[in-house]
Amino acid sequence: MLILKIFESRYVNYLLFFFFFAVTLLLYGSSLSNFYVLDDFVRLEVISKAKLQENFHFIPVPLLLYRFIYLIFELEPAPYRILNYVMNAAFCVLLFRTAIIVFSKFNSNYDTNKIYLVSFLSSFLFCIHYIHVETIVYFSELHELLFSFFYLLSFYFYLRFNFDKKKKYFYFIFFFYALCMLSKETAVTFIPLIFFSEILLFRKKILSIIKDYWALIGVTAAILTVRLIFFPEFENLSTTNNTVTIIKESVKNIIFTFTAFLFSLDFSSIKIIYRSAGNNFSDTFQLLLADQPQVIISIVLSFVFYFAVLKSKNKLNIILICFILIVSSSYLWIAGYERYLYLPSAAFWLMFINFLFKLKYSKSKLFLWSIIFIIFTYNIYNLELKEANWIKASEISKNTLSEIIKETEQLPEGSMVFFKDLPGEYNGAWVLRYGIHQIPGLFMNNKNVKFYYFYEYETGNYSGNNIYIYEYTIKTLNKIN
Repeated sequence: MLILKIFESRYVNYLLFFFFFAVTLLLYGSSLSNFYVLDDFVRLEVISKAKLQENFHFIPVPLLLYRFIYLIFELEPAPYRILNYVMNAAFCVLLFRTAIIVFSKFNSNYDTNKIYLVSFLSSFLFCIHYIHVETIVYFSELHELLFSFFYLLSFYFYLRFNFDKKKKYFYFIFFFYALCMLSKETAVTFIPLIFFSEILLFRKKILSIIKDYWALIGVTAAILTVRLIFFPEFENLSTTNNTVTIIKESVKNIIFTFTAFLFSLDFSSIKIIYRSAGNNFSDTFQLLLADQPQVIISIVLSFVFYFAVLKSKNKLNIILICFILIVSSSYLWIAGYERYLYLPSAAFWLMFINFLFKLKYSKSKLFLWSIIFIIFTYNIYNLELKEANWIKASEISKNTLSEIIKETEQLPEGSMVFFKDLPGEYNGAWVLRYGIHQIPGLFMNNKNVKFYYFYEYETGNYSGNNIYIYEYTIKTLNKIN
């Protein structure tokens, strides 16, 4: 069979990488030179000053890669984004290799040809999934891509070790998990994932798991200790210790996560409704029904789909849903963002393809490929829409920045400018909600001008001879002191 010959080729990994990179470049080529938005300015300042920490993140591996590119290309955005494209292609290849193990070891009904086919379809549909636009196009998301890659690579070697029993795979688990932790601290969910897998997949007892993987906990403790001792400062997040509130918010974000896999919606506006309703389910439902009834329809249809998946009683699908929940647990207490769904969506596509090929109708090639074609078309259409929003958002950001620099470049040294009504987002794509403080140091000759948001003026105590208010909506700069 042709499929078998292609996928058993010694060069298959390289061929797949170039294929997925070409697909990624074809889909996202228009965004290659997108200007910076939102948190990008914060990260650019950190990179230019060679720091290892910014905001509440401790992400030395991504920052070192950023720094390397910065030393060569400085503020040119295309090289950074090419790295994102490379990481996406590499992840797709890794997902294909992992899927082969998953489908061959935990699904005895697939022959070799079908294992390769479903593995490729899973990784291909992952590659074109509209939900990845923010992760791939957004300059600041390299840490999400690296975290996802090293997380899955650690799990891949975990599976290889359990089935092949080669000691080198055991050491690879720890090495790549450490890189994962140094890419994003939410990698700690890998530990409960290992415990879950050992108990459910390999029927091991807890004491035996601790004995085998105690060093994994040690690696985690060591990295967190270094982080807390040497990089103790971090930006406080707006959180709550109320258990009921956390549970309710988590439930809402579980709904967000599983709906987002299937339906492309404007989740930035949905988050506003989530927050305005607090943790009241009834108010949230009523606001969504009144403002965005299509969201309620999408949630209901999603529920029907996942109910059908669970009703099929396929063990592998249940395991993959649990994988999604474990990996997603690190962000369930805050309002959902699509960029957090990059790694969980890998498990979703394995589950979706496995469910599709298990349907009795899947024996009909017309039915099977019609469904896949519909999914392909739906994803491409929505991916293009989302990418167009990010392109427009970057244009707004660049034009706004040009206006700001033109208006403020000649201000006296030490001037303070407070910006009012700057564009925060465009149809779900970020613009300038954060990052205004870093602009003088990055882009202006007059680096002694200080930029702030207007709310800082309202809540702070600022005095001096050169204080200005810039109102974006009417494009005016007024001196108030």
